[in-house]
Amino acid sequence: MPPQPLPDSSQAAKLPPTMHAVVLDEFGAPEKVLHPGTMPTPHIGADQVLVRTLLAPIHNHHLWIARGEYGIRPALPAVDGDEAVGTIAAVGKNVKGLSVGQRVACARIAGTWAQYFAAPASAVVPVPQWMGDETAAQLLSMPMSALMLLDSLRLRSGDWLIHNGANGAVGKALAVMARARGIHTLNLVRSQKALEELVEAGITEGNLSTAEPDWPQEAEKIMGGRTAGAAVDEIGGPVDVGMANLLREGGALVSFGAQGGQPVIISPADLIFRGITVRGFWATREARSMPPETKKRLLGEVLGLLQSGQLKLPVAGIYSFDQITQALQANAQSARNGKILLKP
Repeated sequence: MPPQPLPDSSQAAKLPPTMHAVVLDEFGAPEKVLHPGTMPTPHIGADQVLVRTLLAPIHNHHLWIARGEYGIRPALPAVDGDEAVGTIAAVGKNVKGLSVGQRVACARIAGTWAQYFAAPASAVVPVPQWMGDETAAQLLSMPMSALMLLDSLRLRSGDWLIHNGANGAVGKALAVMARARGIHTLNLVRSQKALEELVEAGITEGNLSTAEPDWPQEAEKIMGGRTAGAAVDEIGGPVDVGMANLLREGGALVSFGAQGGQPVIISPADLIFRGITVRGFWATREARSMPPETKKRLLGEVLGLLQSGQLKLPVAGIYSFDQITQALQANAQSARNGKILLKP
C-alpha cells in the first residue's frame, strides 16, 4: 500500500507531510508511466529508520517494476526504485547503533526514488567515510548481486566462467570479482564498442564479441581447449547454445536476466547426454535466506575491491526527479558507460 503519513513525534514534526518522488500510477512503458509527483512522507516503525535520499540509481529491474513484469508487483500508486544512499532523518525507538544524520546505503527497499523512504534498521549499511555518494548509491544491488551469484557457483581458482552482457554493471563486476578469486572469465559482448568498454574498465583478457560468426571457435582458443564450470546468461537467445557447448559435463547455465527479451535456449542433447543443468538466480530471493555472516563476508569482499580500486562503479549522469524522462532516455543509450543516478 502507499506510504502512510508520519506519526506526530518530535522527530517527525520536523518533516513535511508530503514529499517529492517519482510516482508510478499504472503499469506500462516506463517513459510513459513514471512521472514526478508527490506522495505522503512514510512513517517508521520501532525497528526502522527514515532515510533522506541523496542519490538513487536506475537499474534494469526498476523498468520491469514499472512495466508490472518484475517478481515484486507493488500496489499503486507506488514509488519506484529500491536502492539509494542517504542520511538518516529519524530512527525508531528500538533502533540501536544508528543515529540521525548518519550516511547509509541500502538495497531491496521499495520506494527509494523519493525524498524519504523507510527501511528496516537491519537492512541499511553505514557508508565508510572514504566512499563517495556516487559509489555508495550503487554499492549493494549490482556488486552484491554479482558476488552472491559468483559465490553460489562454487567455482575454484583456475576454473573458467562464461558470461554474456559482460559490459553491463553486473558483468564488469563479475569479471573483476572472479579474477580476484583466481577464476578465469570468458567475457561475451555484442559489439566492438562493448569490447572497448571492457578494456576501459580494466578488463583486458578473455573478451569476445558474439557478433563474430566464429566466436565459439575463438572462445575455445581463448580457453585453451578447456571447458567452463558455469555460464551466466543475461541476454537469452541463440548465444545460450554456444555457451552451453563450452561447459564441462555437469556444468550449469544460470539465467540472471533477459536483456535481449528472448528465452533461454539449450539443446536437449546437452541436458540429456552431458547433464548440463539450467537454473535461475534472483538475488532478492537469495538474500532472504542468506545467513548474516555470509552477507557480512561478501560485503567485506566488495568493499575491499572498491577501496583497492580493482572494482569501479562509474556514473554516466545525474538527473533530478523532475528530469525522470530525460534520465530514462539517458539510461536507454547503448553507448552509456556507467549508471544513471537520480536525486531529489
